[in-house]
Amino acid sequence: MIRSEDEKSGILLKAYWILEVIAMGALTLNLHFGWFYSIDSSNGYSRGDYYRMTHIAPIC
Repeated sequence: MIRSEDEKSGILLKAYWILEVIAMGALTLNLHFGWFYSIDSSNGYSRGDYYRMTHIAPIC
């Protein structure tokens, strides 16, 4: 099998997978801890302590 030059290396792909798993884990834990956002019993939306990180991190 011949590898093309524009193919991403295995280390880079593993790094993408690790970042994706961390993001999914953080969003799952958000349901319990309310790090990014929370919705109370009267359907009120409130931002968590790490809400700003969700807007700054993608820009970086």
